Amino acid sequence: LICMNKIFITMLIDYLNELMNEKNITVAQVAKNSGIGEYVYKIFNGERNAKRDTLVAISLDALDFEETQLLLRIAKFAILDSRDRRDGIMIYALMHGLSILECDDLLNNDNLITLV
Repeated sequence: LICMNKIFITMLIDYLNELMNEKNITVAQVAKNSGIGEYVYKIFNGERNAKRDTLVAISLDALDFEETQLLLRIAKFAILDSRDRRDGIMIYALMHGLSILECDDLLNNDNLITLV
C-alpha cells in the first residue's frame, strides 16, 4: 500500500511539473497565485500529500478544467461534479479563468467552504 501511494504521488508530481513546464509557470508563481504559499513547494517536492481542495486551488489561474479533472483522477480524488453546488462553482471558476480569490468570493457568497 505504501508503495502504491508513492507511485500515485510520483505520477501527480510528474503531471504537475509537465503542465507547469508546458505553460512556463514556476512553482513560485503557483505558490503565490494559489494562496497556499510554502505548502505548494512541499507538494511539488513530494514532502506533503495534497488535499482535493489544494489541487483545485493550484489549478485555478494555471490549469484548465480538463487538466484539473485529470489531476484529481491521478491523485485518486473525486473529480469535480456539477451536480454538487460547491463543485459547480469551482468548475465555473476554472472555465472562466477566475483567480483563487474570485472563486473563494463566489463560494463565500453561497455560504460554502472556501478553498483557502
